[in-house]
Amino acid sequence: MDEEIIKRIVKKTLDEESRKNKKSSNELRDWKLHNTKLLLENYHILNSHVHDINSTVDNYLSSIFDPDDLRLKSVIKYKLKTREMMHYINAQLIAYEIYCDKDGDAAKRRFEVLKMYYIDPFSKRKPTITDIANIQHSSERTVKRDLETSREEFSTFLFGIAGIESLSSK
Repeated sequence: MDEEIIKRIVKKTLDEESRKNKKSSNELRDWKLHNTKLLLENYHILNSHVHDINSTVDNYLSSIFDPDDLRLKSVIKYKLKTREMMHYINAQLIAYEIYCDKDGDAAKRRFEVLKMYYIDPFSKRKPTITDIANIQHSSERTVKRDLETSREEFSTFLFGIAGIESLSSK
């Protein structure tokens, strides 16, 4: 074979492999951001579920059900996993808040927007982008951008080094 043909084949193969790796990396990043958004959107449901877990587990164990029942154990196991996950999420929210407090006014604002939109208990309805923009004295576009950036940053707190790697490949 001609040396030039071999070089073209190798280059084509390397380009294809690089494209596949980039696509895989982007899919992983999208998965992490999607999961972070899902966790934040369901924060209130999960958090209220966690408050009842200890008493629920005790009630299950002392009920008429046989503790060896596989379905019962599965329910208890999922409830306990949810509790552990929420402890982790709440700890990471505190870490993210500390990080934002040290990183300047824009970071503080991003955390506040994230907190208002997803975390703070709302009495009658979830605040809209417009509501938050009015409270923050900023534009709706700024609030949307702050939400996107804060979800990406918080995703890094949740997923650690894998989150940093995926954000740097943006």
